Amino acid sequence: MGTRHIQEPSLEMFRRLFENSPSRYLVLDEMDFQVVAVSEAYLAATMTRRDEILGRSLFDVFPDDPEDPDADGVRNLRASLGRVKSERRADVMAVQRYPIRRPHAEGGQFEERWWSVINTPIFSEQDELIYIIHRAEDVTPFVRRIDEEEKEQTDRITLESHVQLMQTEILLRAQDLQRANEQLRESKRHAELLRRVCWNVPSGMLWRAGMLWRPLSRARTVNAAAPANSKR
Repeated sequence: MGTRHIQEPSLEMFRRLFENSPSRYLVLDEMDFQVVAVSEAYLAATMTRRDEILGRSLFDVFPDDPEDPDADGVRNLRASLGRVKSERRADVMAVQRYPIRRPHAEGGQFEERWWSVINTPIFSEQDELIYIIHRAEDVTPFVRRIDEEEKEQTDRITLESHVQLMQTEILLRAQDLQRANEQLRESKRHAELLRRVCWNVPSGMLWRAGMLWRPLSRARTVNAAAPANSKR
């Protein structure tokens, strides 16, 4: 079989290959980080259009949410690009919270997003830095799933603590009830003992503070009354 001649790809072919890459790529000028090229996947992920972002600064296209005082996406991304320029090597960012503004036709609000970013330098034949490839992978679903799992774990721990507290409270109440029952039984024993004593002791010995207790009937009731006249 003859050797198949492979034609060298043209610049147009390279452009098509880059723009249709499944990865989310952005090519930046090394001077002021203007957008030079962008893949379709990146446009789809960031809800932008090619003709609206080419030639513009990356941070003009993707500013921080002005209503979020804790926003640090611009600062951290700018620092990463600065390290690429100064250290002349790729910089891998930690997972970064960087909300993206929706198109004006959809309200223009910022949408919560989390990104895994790698910024890679591109050098000329003279070993001069000319471009930076910015690759951003949307990891928002993964981060949300982790948050949900952490919340579920927190809720589970809270529920377990609540159950343990209820069990402790039930145990304490059961102990209180047991003590109350024991006191009640003890009171009944004392009352029964007193009744028997009163039943069997002669009436003349039951004077208390001018009152005489006497057994009145065989039904074992005890009546307390003071005599009007004592007969000897």
